[in-house]
Amino acid sequence: MNDMARPCAHDAAATVAALFSRALAQFEDPAKRSLLHRHAWRVGPWPIEQRHLGPSLEDLFYPAWAHLPAPGAAPAGRNLIVYCADVQASGLDLGPLPWRAGETANQGLVAGLEGSDYRALWDQQGYAVHLFDRRRGIAIYAVRSRNDFRSWERSLPLRSILHWWTAGQGGQLLHAGAVGTAEGGALLLGASGAGKSTTTLACLSSGLAIAGDDFVLVEPAGGDAMIHSVSTTAKLSRAALLRFPHLASAVANPQEAEPEKALFFLDRFAPSPLIAAMPLKALLMLNRGPQRDTAIEPVNPAAALQASAPNTLFMLPGDRAGAFAKIARIFRSHPCFRIELGYDLPQIPQRIGELLAKLQAA
Repeated sequence: MNDMARPCAHDAAATVAALFSRALAQFEDPAKRSLLHRHAWRVGPWPIEQRHLGPSLEDLFYPAWAHLPAPGAAPAGRNLIVYCADVQASGLDLGPLPWRAGETANQGLVAGLEGSDYRALWDQQGYAVHLFDRRRGIAIYAVRSRNDFRSWERSLPLRSILHWWTAGQGGQLLHAGAVGTAEGGALLLGASGAGKSTTTLACLSSGLAIAGDDFVLVEPAGGDAMIHSVSTTAKLSRAALLRFPHLASAVANPQEAEPEKALFFLDRFAPSPLIAAMPLKALLMLNRGPQRDTAIEPVNPAAALQASAPNTLFMLPGDRAGAFAKIARIFRSHPCFRIELGYDLPQIPQRIGELLAKLQAA
């Protein structure tokens, strides 16, 4: 976290509230309402509506969410509205931003808002602002231009806003993959490079469905927690792609070279391997090995939590104490395992399927 002079919560909240109001007034200006492009779907049990000021960013958002179901009726206060704009294309005027370089914390999080209804993130390198009003369930995302849209955001757009919002609804985003069946699934845990994507894509045509490659939403309330899919994307390093030569024609960004990863939209596979939700039965800590065979062994939940939670917390700015408490409950209430990944790819889903079958029969 950057060293900085933190403003008091009242001043920080008032500043963000003024910025929020200025932007929202322009989105809701009757003269511009006809320009709003509306899209709606459901993330887990919670409806989201996006309102784009013009079409500039739509094709960058929707491939990741094309598989999500249309929203049904939601209890008051449980839906999210997100206003989105390409500033240059739409003419949205945010005015001068109130923060100077060095006045934000990790990943651009605006400090001093902890006790308020607001959350804010300023991505200086990506020229983007993320604002969220928790009380009203309204968020604003504005980026200088579509050319500034971060390539990694295509895999899960609005990640920070989804984190802030779902946290207030009882859910928890996790940096994890997830595979399984309608009867139960496993979270795939590990830092970048641990083998989440390799494991996920090894499950194609294996009988195991895929809920996510990089992030999933876990709803921990009551009994088995539920895993909810939040993105249709999967990513592989160009080196790892060599292990999946049959997938080369499905890469969505073949024009991009390292360090950009190869991007896949799993809903475009036939049949689709995606599953919208499944009960959580196990947590698997991934470890790559030089051996041929894949093996799974139990591991202490405390050790699994210590090895896995910091990775999620680092990638989700803000509200970390509450996030850690929820993650800890998930780990304590479900069996944890270490999976040593061998280089024989078909064995990986076979071993995971055997484990899930054993847990469901117990």
